[in-house]
Amino acid sequence: MMLIGDMIRRDARLFARKVGVIEGEKQFTYQELNQRVNRLANAFLKLGMVKGDKIAFMGNNCHQFVEFYFAVAKYGLVSVPVNARFSSDEAAYVIKDSETTVLIYSEEFAETAAKMRDMAPEIKQYISTGKAGGNIFSYEELLDNASDREPEIGINPDDMTMIMYTSGTTGFPKGVMATQRNIMANTNTMCLELDIVPEDITVLAMPIYHNGGLWPTMSTVYRGGTIILMPRFDLEAMLQIIEDRKVTFLNLVPTMLLRIVSHPKLSSYNLDSLRTIMYAGAPIPLEQLKNAMKTLGPHRFYNSLGSTESNGNLISMRTSEHALEGPQASKLGSVGKDAMGVEIAIVDEQGKELPNGTAGEIIGRGDN
Repeated sequence: MMLIGDMIRRDARLFARKVGVIEGEKQFTYQELNQRVNRLANAFLKLGMVKGDKIAFMGNNCHQFVEFYFAVAKYGLVSVPVNARFSSDEAAYVIKDSETTVLIYSEEFAETAAKMRDMAPEIKQYISTGKAGGNIFSYEELLDNASDREPEIGINPDDMTMIMYTSGTTGFPKGVMATQRNIMANTNTMCLELDIVPEDITVLAMPIYHNGGLWPTMSTVYRGGTIILMPRFDLEAMLQIIEDRKVTFLNLVPTMLLRIVSHPKLSSYNLDSLRTIMYAGAPIPLEQLKNAMKTLGPHRFYNSLGSTESNGNLISMRTSEHALEGPQASKLGSVGKDAMGVEIAIVDEQGKELPNGTAGEIIGRGDN
């Protein structure tokens, strides 16, 4: 089966000159991205890392974070994305719990990274995407001094490739292990569910250290689309990008969607290029959803329920099922039905499936 690293290698062949990632004034074709991914993977070899080692990234959305995920997958390492909102104590816990030995961080997290020297002595090597020196490696210098040849590492579908931490209601974050098969299964699900095509352009305002930002990255790359990275959500900047770049897809939490709809100058932006607006991650009041659909067009909306444990989607309310009038209108407010490749059931406390119309616990299964 195709694995995570195969996606970007394939793009470099099929869409070599096409821009795959845009971050501010920087943009990278798929050929350039694959070369940088290979250089990073081969740099890991020079650092003495071996298959199965854990490596963390601490930062907001940036092209290096995208490269990190694919390089780690190509080399058979395990990525540990660190939530940028974690406190120093939480970040140190994640590093210790995952047995991470290498940390890559963005310049804005240099202070937190420095604290890790005392709080997480398990880290043996530090890599900065900004200032380096002393015992801190420069990200770009590592790439400059590494080969862009494809790494010759045997990768299996059931190799663990990521530990993503999810915050529970109590205690420290919990690590969720994901294999190459899990990530690829969800990537396939989302491509099918959302009809993602090579012509799609997505603005990534959701954080890539979270599934809400990771799965759009994987799915867009899989289809050879274009990702525009925003370091954080900026409403007016995003609206302008949608107009200027003819963005076709958005993935948002409901609060972001509601801010768009309530923007006093919304009508001054041309959002006609938007094909799909996905909202997920939290409930949305029904009347607010109806208002958003009236404002932006009901045919564009898609809802999803998922979890970190499922690496993304479990249940989908598709664009064709969003209606303000007619038989489908009564279903508005639902999260939908089983996503492609997933089987869902509602069960009681003993795990017995319940009849239709009965409240219970949602359980699901699938390769994701």
